[in-house]
Amino acid sequence: MVGLVAVAVAATVLTACHTAPRLGVSTTVYPVEGHCDTSAVVEVGASLPLSGSDSVAGRAQLLGLELGVNAVNASGGVLTAHRCLELLYKDDRSDPAVDNQALVDLVNQEKVSFLAGPFLALENPANRDHIGALGTAAPSYSSLAVTFKPSKFPFTFPITSSMGNQASLLVATAKRQHLDRVALVRSNSETAAEGANAFRNDARAAGLTVTATSYVVDSKAAARSAWTDLAAGHPSAVVVFDTGSTLAPLLKARRGAGSILPVLASAPGAPVQPGAAVNGVQVIVSKSLVVARHVPVSLESFRARVLRTLHQAQLAGPITPYAQGYDALRLFASAASGVNAYDSGSVRTFIENANFEGLLGTYDYTSSDHEGLAASQLAVAPLDSLSNGLFVMADSK
Repeated sequence: MVGLVAVAVAATVLTACHTAPRLGVSTTVYPVEGHCDTSAVVEVGASLPLSGSDSVAGRAQLLGLELGVNAVNASGGVLTAHRCLELLYKDDRSDPAVDNQALVDLVNQEKVSFLAGPFLALENPANRDHIGALGTAAPSYSSLAVTFKPSKFPFTFPITSSMGNQASLLVATAKRQHLDRVALVRSNSETAAEGANAFRNDARAAGLTVTATSYVVDSKAAARSAWTDLAAGHPSAVVVFDTGSTLAPLLKARRGAGSILPVLASAPGAPVQPGAAVNGVQVIVSKSLVVARHVPVSLESFRARVLRTLHQAQLAGPITPYAQGYDALRLFASAASGVNAYDSGSVRTFIENANFEGLLGTYDYTSSDHEGLAASQLAVAPLDSLSNGLFVMADSK
């Protein structure tokens, strides 16, 4: 029997310069190399969860950023002056409060020209006004609705899809499969709550019935209790909005109950489950993979293409965190070279007037809407089939 291997980033030896702790969150500077002017750099910053609960994704995003820096600098850097990109990054320790300090310091103290990261600080609504007003061009991996609104976050360009787009796709999938009575399960996060609320609203408009309770699951015990309670309502399907801690324990509870109730999920990665546990489970491939309009016939070929672009023989776990970092860096580089400037106003104008084709799809940004990856760029596929090129498979022990 096969199972989905835990999402893990292969250990990579990085030659980086570590500075002493400063500004509340220590900074690491990635070495500047390449066919560019190493005496004149453009600084890009990143606040990433390199330790703590989100560290697997954070380290993959960091490697993607480093590979993007390497690619840009190897091809001559940015601007007609061929300036090198220099990456400064901080470990937010998977803590929104630390992330908030890191983001503010990268902009206000270290004066980076570009800022990347999952923006964990936004999980606290109190941080949204000042983070939105930082004034630095920033690709964000957050799916929170506010980050897609130029009126609130004028310089933020999501390298992902909104929870609204993900919810609408899951509603359409449930409708198409005649799953007319749905139970909602979500993680205990602002992002997951937004997804569940968007699904509830769209489902009502589509004529679906959603159970009154939205079950919050972030542990095995909560999953067992939630599964017992929701199953008592006899839904035709369960829809899950997972930000990293929900789908895996819920599938374990489902399997323990001997249930084959269909599950549709928006999830960041593959849960560690034997193949039998994922039968009848479909996921929206947004953070695991976003593809244009359909899931490719050969996902293995897709992964191979991404690996060739990144000049990597192999990468562990889902491909998306690596590609997000790479796409974020290339987005800035293409804009800076396109206008021969790197101030945020010029970069914003360029990005909003030129569709950017990244590894994960075509990103849509206009002056009125920073949609990122539109609903047409998303797809739903059976979880076990995504192992063909998206996740590493191994024999269960």
